[in-house]
Amino acid sequence: SCAARKGRGHKRGGGGGALVLSLHRPITNRIMRGVNEALINDAVDVVSLSKNRLRRDMRAKIRQVEDISEQSRRIAEHLVGMNEFVNANGVGIFLSMSSNEIDSGYVLSDLFHSDRYDVGVGGVYEEGEGEEWGRRRKRRKVYVPRVTDYEGKGTMDMLRVGGGWSEICGFKRNRWDIPEPSKKASARMENALRGESADGSAGGSAELDLDVLVVPCVAYDKIGRRCGHGGGFYDRFIEELQDKRERAGQKKAILIGVALDEQLVENVVSGRHDTVVDCVVSSSGGVLRGW
Repeated sequence: SCAARKGRGHKRGGGGGALVLSLHRPITNRIMRGVNEALINDAVDVVSLSKNRLRRDMRAKIRQVEDISEQSRRIAEHLVGMNEFVNANGVGIFLSMSSNEIDSGYVLSDLFHSDRYDVGVGGVYEEGEGEEWGRRRKRRKVYVPRVTDYEGKGTMDMLRVGGGWSEICGFKRNRWDIPEPSKKASARMENALRGESADGSAGGSAELDLDVLVVPCVAYDKIGRRCGHGGGFYDRFIEELQDKRERAGQKKAILIGVALDEQLVENVVSGRHDTVVDCVVSSSGGVLRGW
């Protein structure tokens, strides 16, 4: 009986403690199973809680960074030398906020060529001077984001810029102070998710040419897990891009994260829908990959 067991436990001095433990272990196990299931199913939003704290801490930290421009230049030097970047048919890249973010202009300067208006249109062009004229170089298509749904799912398109800096300078800034095409202008721009048919017309079922996507962050860890700004725009776009490329029989696009030194952290808590990039390019660390 319970009384008898309690008596025997009392004689051993501390048996009552063992009794309490044996009664509570099933409850403890059930609690732990519930916690584990909640983490797996995101029922307890531990991921969001952790990321919100990380965002607060990182934004405060980045406000104190004084060499963003110099770090951005070094990041661009690492990035534009990568084979994946050089050989891409199309590159998607963010346009920077006015402050507290990597300046993507250094990378765009490699993609755009100021002496030509038809930048960002793909194909090849010739360059060089004197006897070196005629060296052929690949011209990559350049795609930039435009938010299509602020309040609902948080969706965006990547639209091709064919006019280089002159076109981008005409963009108005959105609610986050990021330049983006107007709704009217975007209707005329090639959408990276629609592909191009064999005759070059947009909207066909042929291959998608956005091969490389440069992904911004609030923080990255050293195995490519990302903490974004919280809208889920890039996660949703990447999921759709990779799904469409897979259905077209293409390899997945290469995802390249870029981060200031201060934005590299030991661990980013990641949920099941969060993107893990293929590599992270930082200022002093160069290109981190291999996970």
